[in-house]
Amino acid sequence: MTKPFYETKGSELVFDIVNNCSCTLVTSNSGLGKTATMRHIAFKLKQEGFEIVPIDSPGDIIKYKTIKKQVFLIDDVLGKYDLSPTLLETWERMNEKLISCLEMKLGSHKILCTLRLQVARQKRFRNASTILNKVVIDLEHEPYALANEEKQKILIKHLSRNNLENEIKTQEVEIMCETTYAFPLLCKLVSNDEERFRKRIDFFSASLIIVK
Repeated sequence: MTKPFYETKGSELVFDIVNNCSCTLVTSNSGLGKTATMRHIAFKLKQEGFEIVPIDSPGDIIKYKTIKKQVFLIDDVLGKYDLSPTLLETWERMNEKLISCLEMKLGSHKILCTLRLQVARQKRFRNASTILNKVVIDLEHEPYALANEEKQKILIKHLSRNNLENEIKTQEVEIMCETTYAFPLLCKLVSNDEERFRKRIDFFSASLIIVK
């Protein structure tokens, strides 16, 4: 279900919140690990006896809900690049049904979803009558944002998968970890491509252009 994941202070805090909420939305800009975080948390819930149920719409929750413990996963819940009015209206229309559905046995059913920050910041979403905007976690803000030490460990972990960790200087690691935009994604990209690794400093410096 999940690839090797570096547990951070932020991901542990997100897990604690998910444990205490019926619906949690994780947001950030592209490449900052919101989907990886969601899947990692789902994997941890699976170890606690939850069934993982990927869904496409709120109607799927009603359709697939059972008496078992379940966590419903949905990526880019209201659209990938922009807010989908149709999707949001569907969630609003089904809001009361979903609340009743999740409260039937408190804590046994959860919704875990992601949304890009540019969508989550839209006024239409923030003012919507839906469970989706009740618990929103921004991975770019304290206390969830990556600490510098965590960034260094994530970078080294990615490099070590291709035995590159000994081919990079400490000073280079420090420079690369100054990057904030899409940092986890950049670590993955630089470790999987010989040309990118050779030009690693320039690659991280140009990250905003490269990822977009």
